[in-house]
Amino acid sequence: MGLDRAYVMRAIADLRRWVVYLRDLGPLDSDQLQRDLTRQLALLHALQIAIHLVLDLGAHVLADLKTGSIDEYSEIGPRLAAAGVVPTTLGENLGSMARFRNLLVHRYHEIDLSVVVRNLPDGLDDFDLFAVSILKLLPP
Repeated sequence: MGLDRAYVMRAIADLRRWVVYLRDLGPLDSDQLQRDLTRQLALLHALQIAIHLVLDLGAHVLADLKTGSIDEYSEIGPRLAAAGVVPTTLGENLGSMARFRNLLVHRYHEIDLSVVVRNLPDGLDDFDLFAVSILKLLPP
């Protein structure tokens, strides 16, 4: 069947748009975020959307590769790495993103903003690397 090119291109464009938005939030400070609820919510919701896009795209790729069913979102990254779609380190990072997504959705009151701020720059780079890896799967 193959990957749905239109879906992949649309999802990658959306992902890149959210990554630009997150970068445009500028330098972030966890104390400032604690005081600025609007900015805090913008950051966390944009992260949630970007992570969902990664997980949806990753699941789409794994389904196309017929790697079997996925029980947990956190399996998507490592399975993509095992299939050679993404580098091993990125696969592990995507697993961490999935666990963070669960925190955002289900246990948002436990989020440590200082950890989010500290990990954000590398996480944004992971989104970029993921997009490039997925685009390589599409025929020219």
